[in-house]
Amino acid sequence: MKVVWIVLGVLAFLGLACCGGMFFLGKGLFQSVADANDQADKYSAQILPQIAKSWDYDVVQGVASPEFKEQVKEDNLRTLLALYKEKLGAFKSVGEFTASNTQAKTSNGNSLVIVTTNATAQFEKGAGAVKFEVVKRGEDWKLLAIEIESEALRK
Repeated sequence: MKVVWIVLGVLAFLGLACCGGMFFLGKGLFQSVADANDQADKYSAQILPQIAKSWDYDVVQGVASPEFKEQVKEDNLRTLLALYKEKLGAFKSVGEFTASNTQAKTSNGNSLVIVTTNATAQFEKGAGAVKFEVVKRGEDWKLLAIEIESEALRK
């Protein structure tokens, strides 16, 4: 009978140790995601005024990720920026960015985090919902995608 109690005690100890380990692993993972989301929100809030100040192609290229530069042809980007400049006008203000989706990927030993951020911004000619996808490699954040929805763009 004593052996049964010892075995049960050891199993209970191992079960508690596993649960505790999973708790701390989950807590660390949750904190990492929260930190990445905060950084992405700050980065998005930093680059939107730069981009929307004059909708300058070179500014966008300066904050763009390699994937953005590969996927978006120069003519298409210039056309989009001209449309934003004409229909939205210059940047006035932005609300708080909030992360809505976070992905972590590793490929060939290279890690990256992709975060989708959203905010409502005010432009010269109307308000718009701004959606950015930003990517982090190492300590550097870059723009992966930009999308703006606004009634001003439909006029």
